[in-house]
Amino acid sequence: MKKLSVLAITAMLLVGSMPAASAHSRSGQVYFGYTQGVVTFDFSNPKGCESGFTTVADTSGWALRTGRTDMDSTHCVVPYGTPEDNLATVHSAEMTFTGRNGDEIHTTYEVIIDPMMPAAIGQEIVAEGTFTITGGTGRYEGATGSGYIRNLVTFEGFEDPEWASRVFWIGRIDL
Repeated sequence: MKKLSVLAITAMLLVGSMPAASAHSRSGQVYFGYTQGVVTFDFSNPKGCESGFTTVADTSGWALRTGRTDMDSTHCVVPYGTPEDNLATVHSAEMTFTGRNGDEIHTTYEVIIDPMMPAAIGQEIVAEGTFTITGGTGRYEGATGSGYIRNLVTFEGFEDPEWASRVFWIGRIDL
């Protein structure tokens, strides 16, 4: 809860410090939100990840611009640094935000995962980095932009196929 409060305060400060867009401009609008749900591992491996599985997230929540929002993402996990660093990064990372009306915002993302292999069940895995808006559907067709994203995943052991996930993001969207 403390981390959510810090993110919410940071988002409000960033929103308050950004210049207002003109009444006719749809460029540089703030885009932020929060979703929660699960991370699973697809061993049919649709992305062809070297690990033998594709990581899949399915979360729901709220976002400025889209209201009630579903977030779905897929990526491949790759060790990063030395084994002692216990870090990972991702590739082939794609994420879609779907608003209540069905319009979508398409993104790619780059994150560092720390730790890659948690020491104990219940330990939090932090994946944080940046996202890039690459387009969308409906009113988001042709959208661009970028921002910061943080995903907090609870390690629930390898016998449990679903791990709790909480995703926070803030950025700008140009329509």
